[in-house]
Amino acid sequence: MDHNFLLVTKSFQILLLYFSIANLLDLAYADPPYRLCSNKSNYTDNSPFQNNLETLMASLSSNASVSKIFNTSTGIDPDRVYAQYMCLNYVRNESCRTCVAAASQDIRQLCPGDKEAVVWGELCQLRYSNQRFLGHLDVSGNIPQQNPKNISNPERLSLVVNKTLSSLIKKAAFGPSANMYATGDEPFTGGDSVFSLVQCSTDLSPNDCYTCLEVAIKNVTTCCYFSRGARIFSRSCYLRYELYAFYDGATESSQSPVTGKGKKENTSQDDKFHPGKRAQLSWRSRIHIINGIAKGTLYLHEDSRLRIIHRDLKASNILLDSNMNPKISDFGMARIMEANEGEANTVRIVGTYGYMAPEYAMEGLYSKSDVFSFGVILLEIITGRKNSGFHKSKRAPSLLAYELEMIDPVLADSCCSDEFSRCLHIGLLCVQEDASERPTMSSVVLMLKSDNSIDLPQPQRPAIFAGRFTDHHEAKANDCSVNGLTVSDILPR
Repeated sequence: MDHNFLLVTKSFQILLLYFSIANLLDLAYADPPYRLCSNKSNYTDNSPFQNNLETLMASLSSNASVSKIFNTSTGIDPDRVYAQYMCLNYVRNESCRTCVAAASQDIRQLCPGDKEAVVWGELCQLRYSNQRFLGHLDVSGNIPQQNPKNISNPERLSLVVNKTLSSLIKKAAFGPSANMYATGDEPFTGGDSVFSLVQCSTDLSPNDCYTCLEVAIKNVTTCCYFSRGARIFSRSCYLRYELYAFYDGATESSQSPVTGKGKKENTSQDDKFHPGKRAQLSWRSRIHIINGIAKGTLYLHEDSRLRIIHRDLKASNILLDSNMNPKISDFGMARIMEANEGEANTVRIVGTYGYMAPEYAMEGLYSKSDVFSFGVILLEIITGRKNSGFHKSKRAPSLLAYELEMIDPVLADSCCSDEFSRCLHIGLLCVQEDASERPTMSSVVLMLKSDNSIDLPQPQRPAIFAGRFTDHHEAKANDCSVNGLTVSDILPR
C-alpha cells in the first residue's frame, strides 16, 4: 500500500512527500522464530497433504484479524491437516494477523516436508499436524528463552517469580475468564517490579492448563535462575516474566505519567481520526497531545531506568484519557538498549506500514525508528488525516496554497498558521531519510517548547520521494482481500 504525504512549511522550500515501503513483509517477530520439527513423517511435493497444508496456511491470517486463537482442519484422512494458531491475548488483532501470516510462511521454510511442526514468534504460535491434537496436552520439547541480562540477587527474584506465577496459573486455569490468560506484577527491589504473563490454549481442560503451566514454571526455574527475565514456549501454553511490563501497554516503570497500561476508560488517538470525532480535538488539545507523546517517548529513550525503543509507535497505540492526556501503550514489540549502545538492529522486522523508518524496514536498524514514527504521528495530528490520506491537490493553484489546505478544516478558526508551520517543520525533521539527521527526542521536546526562539534546521529529502495528483473526492481506500474457504472445528471449552 502506498502512503502519500504532501507536507509544506513557509520557512523552507516546499516539499512533496511520498512514503512507500513496498514488498516488505511486516513480520511480528523481534527474534528469529523458534521451531520444533517432528522429522518423523514426511510429505512429498505436490501431494494431497501438501496441497491441504498450503490451503490452510493461506487462510489462517484472515481469521487472525478477528480471533486470537483458531483451530481448523481440511482434507480427508490420511491427508487431512489439522492446524491451530494462538496469539498472546494482549496483542492487537492487526499484530496477531501479521504474526500469523509470517508464521505460516516460516513454518514451511523451517520444517520442509514435515507432517507435524510448530513455530513460535514474538507474539504468536502456529502448529499443524496430520494427527488431531485439539484438546490434548503436550509439554514435550518446551523451549526456554532467557533474558541475556543477569540479576545480582537471583534468590530474591526466584522467590518473587514463583510466588507471582503460582498465583497466576490458578487464575488462568480455574478463573472465570474464558481466555485462560492472566497477568500480574509483584514488587521486587529498588522500586522494580516483576511482571508476569501466563496463557493456555483454550481447547485444554482447566486441569491440563494448570499442568502445562506448572511444567513451564519448573522449566523456567531450571534454565533461567540468574536471568532478569525468561519465556517458555510450549505447544499448549506460554509463560513469561520480566522486570519491565512487556504486556498491555505498560513500561518497565509503571510510575511514568506519560506511559500507561491502557485502561478501559482510555480511547485510542486513532479513533479521533474518525470524521465525526475530529472536532473534539481543538488546536490546543492537539498541541497538548503532541507534547505528551514527545515527553513519553523521551522518557522511554532517556529517563527510564532501562533505555526502551518502542518500535511500534502509531496513532492506535496512543491512548487518551477523558482530559486528553496521552499514554503510550502496547509494548509487546519494545526492545531494551544498553545505555552506551548507539545503534541496534534486528533480523525480524515488526511495526506498521506508514510508521516504520526506512532503515528499520530495510535493514532492521531501530535506534532512531521511534523518532520517525513520532514524526508521522505529529503530522497526522495537525492535519487530521491518517498517513494514507495525504494527496497532492488538483484544486490548489500552487503547492504553497496547498499548505493552507493541509490544516484540518475543523481548526480553521482556532489554529495559528505560524504554529502550524513550526509543527509541520518539526515533523519533517523527524521523518528525514538519513537517521543521523533526525533530532533526538530531547531535541524534539525542546523545539516544541521553544516557540520561535530556536531556529530549526532545514529538513533533508525524506525517505522515498514521489507524488501523484488525486482529487480529494476520489481519494478513497478500496482495500480488499479474498479469503479461501476451509472446514473449521469450533469447539467450546
